[in-house]
Amino acid sequence: MELELKELIEKEKEASIRLKYPYNISIKTMSDAIITDTDGKEYIDFTSNSEINSLGYNQPFISEIKQQFSDKPVCFSYLLQQPPLDDLIEKLGYISGLPHVFFSNSAGESFNVALSIIKTFISQAPFIPDKSEIIIFTDNKPSINLLKIHTLPEKKEFQQKNSFEFINSTPASISNMRNLFSKKVAAIIVNPLINIEGSFFIDNHFIGSVEKLCQKYQSLLVFDLTSVSPGRTGEILASGCKIPDMLLLSAGLGQDIQLGITAINGEIYEVVNKYYEHKHNFSVTACHILYKIIEKLEENDFQNLINEKSLYLKEKLNKLEEKYLNILDIQIKGLYATVEMDFNLTPLVEKCLEDGIILELATPEKLLIRPPYTITCDQIDCLFNVIDKHLNEMKSDYRLE
Repeated sequence: MELELKELIEKEKEASIRLKYPYNISIKTMSDAIITDTDGKEYIDFTSNSEINSLGYNQPFISEIKQQFSDKPVCFSYLLQQPPLDDLIEKLGYISGLPHVFFSNSAGESFNVALSIIKTFISQAPFIPDKSEIIIFTDNKPSINLLKIHTLPEKKEFQQKNSFEFINSTPASISNMRNLFSKKVAAIIVNPLINIEGSFFIDNHFIGSVEKLCQKYQSLLVFDLTSVSPGRTGEILASGCKIPDMLLLSAGLGQDIQLGITAINGEIYEVVNKYYEHKHNFSVTACHILYKIIEKLEENDFQNLINEKSLYLKEKLNKLEEKYLNILDIQIKGLYATVEMDFNLTPLVEKCLEDGIILELATPEKLLIRPPYTITCDQIDCLFNVIDKHLNEMKSDYRLE
């Protein structure tokens, strides 16, 4: 059944706005990085609602596009080709190096599309030996149902069926990866920027080693960037200079409209085009919004603004590190930062929430900071004033220095 955008908006109003992170906030209004609850208390959101609203809340250009399509169905079949799909595919192909794109409704669906394409490619490519494993170093995990239904299609020549075995492993080390790799590995799905504990891969050595292993064993290299919005790191895409065989994206367009993207190279497309049946619908409204977002990110002023805020955030983090020896590690790239300390930070996050600062944890000891791009330097000052205040209060409990 097709739902119209107006219906979705009304449903969202009736249910109030639900934040993805587990905080009991009854929201009245949202704008840029500010959330106001029904009692009039304001919060500064340093999570971008877990990366759903990376550009900030209630952006005018997004509202205009929604209004433009308010009288049209949200969901369209992939088979329907119309502007700006061709323009968006061309733009995504240019910035990713992968010219063929499949749209869907969410990060989870883009992951499912990737699994289906891998399955089809491995089973139909005449030059690929039999494979039965996929290594996953990503937050996305296939469900039990997926494990049951994801079997390789029958090969025309051999009429064989094989089930995929999914291997989840931590930590993401080169030695661990080498031990896992074999001729059975069909693909590895990995976030090229951030490991599953929220920290950055310090350099490209790990990803470079994975790339060599994929070449050695004829395995597909899949980058999963669904947890990193375009522009977050100061680049439109965070995949760096390496071009994978497949790329997964899920742009932070807001709660009511989502978009999943699975981009593949020409070699895979030539094989799967005849056999893979794409059954996922998607939002054309979301395509228009993403196209506009990419246009904004391509503007020098916008990128410079993100980089300037990143430098300011880094300066504040360095001062915090100088003051507290309990800080074990600080990493930052663009407007994505982590702060690791030697004790559980849950009480700190709870105290910050009481003072109107919304934060989240990558792990119990690791604070994750990824504010909307519309965050201001004054709001960043407020964040560190509140953190410093509560760390001072917690000195006796945690022997902070």
